[in-house]
Amino acid sequence: MTTTTRADSTLNPKLAELTARLEPLNQAPALLAELRQMVEQLVAERDQLRQRVEQLQVERDQLQADRSHLLHAWADRQVTEEELDHAEKEPGGCSLAEIWERLGKA
Repeated sequence: MTTTTRADSTLNPKLAELTARLEPLNQAPALLAELRQMVEQLVAERDQLRQRVEQLQVERDQLQADRSHLLHAWADRQVTEEELDHAEKEPGGCSLAEIWERLGKA
């Protein structure tokens, strides 16, 4: 037969409370492992997205270069060098100041 002393009855509730408070710490390793896995997945996705952004930037630059080339080729077909030379040599025209003056009176 065991006897319960006054000290034992006082310690048991405190021990039970402490045990209850420490229980979440027993779950911490599993939670940390799950969080670590989530972080690793996010880092991998971030790295993939960064690579995709870099790839898209290269493609954008290439498309801009192609567009510029095509626009210049189109412009060259619209007006020949001879036509530009001829237009430059034609008399007439007016200065920018004259154009502004006319626009002010219009």
